[in-house]
Amino acid sequence: AQAEVVVHDRLIDPSVFELVNPTARLIDVGKEPGGSHSQRRINELLIDLSRHHSRVVRLKGGDPFVCGRGGEEVEALRDAGVRCEVVPGITSAFAAPLVAGVPVVAGPRRDVVGRGGRGGGWRTGSAMTPGTRSPAGVRDGRSGTRP
Repeated sequence: AQAEVVVHDRLIDPSVFELVNPTARLIDVGKEPGGSHSQRRINELLIDLSRHHSRVVRLKGGDPFVCGRGGEEVEALRDAGVRCEVVPGITSAFAAPLVAGVPVVAGPRRDVVGRGGRGGGWRTGSAMTPGTRSPAGVRDGRSGTRP
C-alpha cells in the first residue's frame, strides 16, 4: 500500500488492485498475442521509474521466474545499479490444486526415498503417521506395494 507506481501484467486479478495505494500510478505492461510491450522496453521502464520514484512495484502473475521473465527484469535492474527485492507469492504448483480444493499434502506424513527390496533399486513413497492412509497411487516406502 506504499507504492508510488505499480507496473503490472495482465494476469493480475482486478481485486488485487484494491490493496494498492489509491494514489499510485498503475502501468499495464501486459503482453498480448499479436502485439505488446517488448521485454527490453519493460526493463527500461522499470529502470527509469526506479530512478524517479522511491517505491516502484513490479506486480506479476503466474510463476514469473519460470516463464514470466522475472529473472531478466531483476538482472536488468541490478545491472543498472537499482536495488530491488523479490517478494515471492504462491507458485501455481500449489495454488492450482488449492483453488480446486485438493490438498497438496493429505494428512500428516513424511516423504521418503530409499534403496531396498530384492532389486536393490531406488524407491520413493511415504512413511505414514500411524493410523493414517496414504493417498491412492502412492507406493509405501517400506514394502514397495500399494497401500
